[in-house]
Amino acid sequence: MKKFTYTKGPWWMSTAGEILKMPEQIKITNFVSGANRQEAENNTRLVTASPELYEELLDAYKRNEFLGKNNTYRWSDEKVEQVKKLLEKITCLTVEELMEEQYGI
Repeated sequence: MKKFTYTKGPWWMSTAGEILKMPEQIKITNFVSGANRQEAENNTRLVTASPELYEELLDAYKRNEFLGKNNTYRWSDEKVEQVKKLLEKITCLTVEELMEEQYGI
């Protein structure tokens, strides 16, 4: 699989609708469009939240894997597979490669 590189968060939305990497102020994009101004702003907020959403999903997957098969709080096997496929799609890495890269496990 090809590994994608990306600018890690946090990302911020400027008052002009730009997405910036803070504190370096690297411009990720000039403007995110939408059908109208409100939709464009909502799209920008969603894109800006992407690094944090990814990190939360990855952390939740890791916590779930350490619960053990018989723990009542563990996700269903179907849910585990869905999250695993999503993480692999986002990163173009296997979950095993991702766990090794992020957590050394």
